[in-house]
Amino acid sequence: MLVTLRSPSLLEQFGKDALGTPETAPAAAQMEAQQKAVLDQIRALYPEAEAGAYCNVLLNGFTCTVPEAYLDPIRALPEVESVQRLPEILIPEMSGAAALSGLPAFAAET
Repeated sequence: MLVTLRSPSLLEQFGKDALGTPETAPAAAQMEAQQKAVLDQIRALYPEAEAGAYCNVLLNGFTCTVPEAYLDPIRALPEVESVQRLPEILIPEMSGAAALSGLPAFAAET
């Protein structure tokens, strides 16, 4: 699921020209601490919650894995703006790519 927090993203706070500059570093660190604090609150509800990607440029949020039954309690957390289910995407291991492709081995040239 994608958890979006109420506080603004770096883009919203600073605009596109400031992204990646030293002036955004304190805000990025503050956002990271806030995201981890909310994740700790989620883990208080569901200890097996697994964190995924952290986002701070386009939105202030992160992905994590929890059962469907926990979505409404997470939405009720004060710092949470929204919670959205994400589709599960399975990525095959590259060790099996040759067999899946029907090719006998990896080739550097095509």
